[in-house]
Amino acid sequence: MSSDYIPHMMVDFLIYRKVAADKCKGGVEDDKKYKPTMTDCPVLPPGDMRLESSATTGATTTGTNVTFYFRQGKGSKTTTHYNCTFGDGHQQSMLWNDTTPGVMKFTHQFLKAGTYHVTVQATNQKGQASVALPLTVEDRIVDLEVELPRGALQNEPSVFTAIPVFGLDNGNTQDLKQTHFIWQFSHQETPTLSWNGTVSFKYSEPGNYTVHVTAVNAVSSYHKALTVRVYGELVVVQLWFENLPLEVPPSLLINRIIFRRSFEKAVVKEISEKKILGTEVGEIQAAMLLKEPLRVDVVILPPTVNKNKITATQVAQKLIDAVAAHNLSIPLGSIDTVTPTKAVIVKDSTPGGSSHKRNLVPVFVAVPVAVITVLVMGLIVIYYRKKFVLNQNAYRLLRANEQADRLLDSPDEDDDDPMLDSGPAINTAQRTEEDDAVPAFGDG
Repeated sequence: MSSDYIPHMMVDFLIYRKVAADKCKGGVEDDKKYKPTMTDCPVLPPGDMRLESSATTGATTTGTNVTFYFRQGKGSKTTTHYNCTFGDGHQQSMLWNDTTPGVMKFTHQFLKAGTYHVTVQATNQKGQASVALPLTVEDRIVDLEVELPRGALQNEPSVFTAIPVFGLDNGNTQDLKQTHFIWQFSHQETPTLSWNGTVSFKYSEPGNYTVHVTAVNAVSSYHKALTVRVYGELVVVQLWFENLPLEVPPSLLINRIIFRRSFEKAVVKEISEKKILGTEVGEIQAAMLLKEPLRVDVVILPPTVNKNKITATQVAQKLIDAVAAHNLSIPLGSIDTVTPTKAVIVKDSTPGGSSHKRNLVPVFVAVPVAVITVLVMGLIVIYYRKKFVLNQNAYRLLRANEQADRLLDSPDEDDDDPMLDSGPAINTAQRTEEDDAVPAFGDG
């Protein structure tokens, strides 16, 4: 290198260094040699990963775009491959892209209600790690269909059923495990909570009562207030149909509800206009259950004006006779009609009705069973009492024998008297004169 340029190459430490230059010998040729070169950083395994979502409560609505936020605190990012599975059969492969510093974003839309586990797996040549986030997806409640007891009687449990209508209905209702219902009945201080949509309540007096019900899930709620009429007397007749277009093909829930309401009105209209039940008929109501679409309950109330003193039971019998004679056909639209195949009285609370008649069968069964039970218990008591007395006598005899044996075997500790002395020994060789003076027995 030329010495003319030496002063320009000195540094603060007063030493020389080589630099690429185009004015000295070998400067251009050595350009590549002294240029800085890029070296790959060492690859580290991923770790300290976090996954969050825009659904801060852990639940989101069906069909809504959910944004996920992924963070990685440790390990290499640019050389790491990321694979995300959403739990609904879809997955997404990604490379690190942090438009927001330190955060990688991606979105997904869930089209079906359920609980999903969103998982991100990070993999590079040094290792792999994963992080998961549970997410609940539910349909929004847009309506609430409440099945009221058309035949609500005083002092008898009345059954209420609430069926929620969801925003994205594909023919079946959403799994109701995630939905709960809050019921508020008249004169009830504490609301009733149910998880299956069905509750029962007993009214003590006839009249009109208001029922409030609210369906709640993680993403929505829907409230409805209805009026239920409670009667003192009525008759319920069930009409059975073999086939209704409600079942084939399966339709949307909202369509089933619309069909149900229109069919109930058609049943009442057909019975009233043809005067099948006669002129002296009280109010008639019809109820079709969504869970049993082939059955319609017809509620017949006692006549308000009753010149001939006809009962509601007799009116119901006229309906049964009309069905048996195929005189009742319910129109479906302008052409089709359906005919009930069977009619049965299932409830009769009128005086003399089946609901007021006492069923004596349980009495005839219970009385003999009770008598036999008492006799058997008496025999058992007598047997065990006699056995107890015999055991007591045997025990006393055994105790007496044991005491007698103990007295014979043990010495008498209380006998302290000395044994009798037999007196001094008699020496026959030394007899005294006095002894000789005593006459012997037998001497004269």
